[in-house]
Amino acid sequence: TIVASRWENQSYTTLEAMLQGCPVVASASGGTAEIIRDNDTGRLFISEDASSLATVLGEVFSDTVNAADLGHRARQYVLTEHSSQAVGKATLQAYDKAISSFQTP
Repeated sequence: TIVASRWENQSYTTLEAMLQGCPVVASASGGTAEIIRDNDTGRLFISEDASSLATVLGEVFSDTVNAADLGHRARQYVLTEHSSQAVGKATLQAYDKAISSFQTP
């Protein structure tokens, strides 16, 4: 899956492709660069740089075993870090932190 957006906050396209175990090549911009760990859960290229995109795509297409491994690790990452349980826990922690900052000692 190629996600060549100039900017994404939290790309559901990226997360959905990762969840399906697809190797993802995406621009290193915004939230996508936080979701994908380059050469671990996907591949990143320099945003708006066609040469960078071509280089990374060439690397992914030339090593299908590594591409499959990227997809597998991406799926595991999404199942762990973006599950409803993980998101719910992180949300509650953020609320607890916000509430505690307003409490008087």
